[in-house]
This record gives sequence, C-alpha cells and structure tokens, in this order.
Amino acid sequence: MARVGTEGPLAAAGLPDRQADALVLSGSSLSLMTLHLKTLLGSGVGLLDAFDVLSRGEDLQVAQAAEHLGRRLSEGHQLSEALAELPRVFDRFFLRMIRAAETSGRLMAVLEELSNLLETRERRRRRLIGAIAYPAFVLVLSLAMTAFIVYVMLPGYLSIFAGSGLALPPLTRALLWASQWAPRLSLGAVFLVIIVVVSQSPQERGLVRFRLPWLRSLARDYELAGFCTTLAWLLRTEVPIQSAIATLRYGGTGWEQLDRVLEAAEDRLLAGETLSESLSDADVFPRPLLQCVAAGEQAGKTSEFLLLAGRILEERCDLTIEAMLSLLEPALLLFLGVIVASVVLAALLPTFSLVQAL
Repeated sequence: MARVGTEGPLAAAGLPDRQADALVLSGSSLSLMTLHLKTLLGSGVGLLDAFDVLSRGEDLQVAQAAEHLGRRLSEGHQLSEALAELPRVFDRFFLRMIRAAETSGRLMAVLEELSNLLETRERRRRRLIGAIAYPAFVLVLSLAMTAFIVYVMLPGYLSIFAGSGLALPPLTRALLWASQWAPRLSLGAVFLVIIVVVSQSPQERGLVRFRLPWLRSLARDYELAGFCTTLAWLLRTEVPIQSAIATLRYGGTGWEQLDRVLEAAEDRLLAGETLSESLSDADVFPRPLLQCVAAGEQAGKTSEFLLLAGRILEERCDLTIEAMLSLLEPALLLFLGVIVASVVLAALLPTFSLVQAL
C-alpha cells in the first residue's frame, strides 16, 4: 500500500507537521469522522487504509486530521499518541476512550460508543445554541438601541437645555458620565482579560471552571461522567482495575484534584482496598456516586453501575444547563428593562424640570 495520505488533500496543501496542533474540527465533523472510521473498520478495512480513505474526503479539515493520523501510524506511533498531537481536535475524553481501546483490544466497540456519545453531545450543543440564540439576539438589539439613544439622540436633545441655565438632574448627569467613560472602561476591561488569559497556561485556564462557584458543580459532574463511562468500558473488557486507573491517569485528566485521587487510588488498590474505598474523596467524588460504585462491587456488576452513574451525571448536567437557561431569559429581560427605563427617565427628567421652571 502507498504511504497513507501521500495523495490526499493535506499533501497537496503542503501543511507542515508543526501546524498539526492548529487543526480544528467542529463537533459534527468529529462525530461524522468517528462514525466513518467505525464503519470502515467494521467492513474489514485496516486502520491505515481507513485513514487513507478519510484523507481523500471532501471535508478538508477531516482530511488533514486523517492524513496526519495515518502518517503517524505508518511511522510506528500508537493511535492515542497520534491523537494527542491534535489537541484542538480530540479532547481528553476522546483520548482516554482510545487508550481504553488500546488496552482492551476492542477498538470497534469503543469507536461505536464514542460515535454515540459524540452524536449525543452534538445534539446537546445544538439545543444549547438554540436556547441561547433568542436571549442573545434580544441583548444585542437592546444594547444597540440603547447606544443609539445615548450617543446619537440624547446629546442633541440635551443641547436644547444648555442655554436654559437649568442644572441637569443627577440621573441625567450620571448617564452622560457613563456614556463618556463606558467605552474606555470596556476597552480596559477587555485588555485586562486578554492579559490574564495570555499569562495563564492552558492547564490553569482549564482549572478556572472548577474555581467559579456557579460552574464548579457542573464542571465536576461533566468530568466525573466521562470518568465513569471510560472506567466502565475498561472494566467491561476485563482490564485489571489497577491498569484501568493507570490508563485514566495517563497524560492527566485536566483536573488536578482528580489526578491526585487517581494517583493515590493506585497505591490503595495495591494495598487491598476496593475501588469505592480507594476513590473516597469528598471534594472529588460525591457520596452518592461512591455508594453506587460500592453497590456495584457487592453485586459483581461494577461496570454496569459505573455506566449508570455516568448517564445519571450526564442527565444532571443537562438539567443544570436547562435550569441556568430558564433563569437567563427573565434575568436578561429584567436587566434590559432597568437599563432602558433608566435611559428614558434620564432623557425625560430635564423636560419635567424645564416645564416646572416656566
């Protein structure tokens, strides 16, 4: 067989290897790529040939990723190692699942599960975008109208009162002051945020979601759902529990506390503790989850209970997001109502003052 991808779009484009980490795939493209890879392997096509086929597809980004992966495999690298070179395409969860497949030797089953999970994630993302679209449109439109009133209509309107000798009401003066300083303060805030983001490492930026009170619980549930699902797949393929934990810990999870718990869990498992005992850390694993794992161990169905726990955590994430969105729209309307009412009142108060002075 010819070298993988030597005639594909990537070779034609001449994209150097150093730009591999700049490749980006949309969620739908990644889901479709995973589905196509599973279908090709299921029909008896070898892994290198499968990537060769994908590298000749119409989607240039998918073709670039497939060519890179095929080339790395032909050079003797493992699939997980090649995937890790495309961090903006394959996230940690995808890598953990592929490492689980390499450990268990069940790539087809893991790809099928990944395909289903990615499809579910993409549907969730589209539903989230659809729910945010209307409030975002209302916010942008209202801010644009407010800016037009403040910066275009209000100055000309207030110039009428300049020669009257009347002092402007406090609310009107405050609005004028805000209109003068808001652009500068906004630019300063944006510049400050850029400095903070650039000065942090990717690991530090990834930990921000665990430090924000209103995101901490959601981020924990999301990470634990992926952990439970991957560990369940490893155990279902009869991988020893110590090896399964080592596979999950390899390369880091992106959550420092979870990494520490898994590192300690390896030693505690070797000392004879059960899985639920070795993972006992109230800051990472909630008690109901540990009780679920313990029940699975007693019933001899640890993997099934872990899968169930993963699905429950995913559903809880969905419910949390839906609850946030249900509160977002009325909160946004209330905020905009206060802003618009303040602007209108600030514009009308000078008129009332002038009428009273006549």
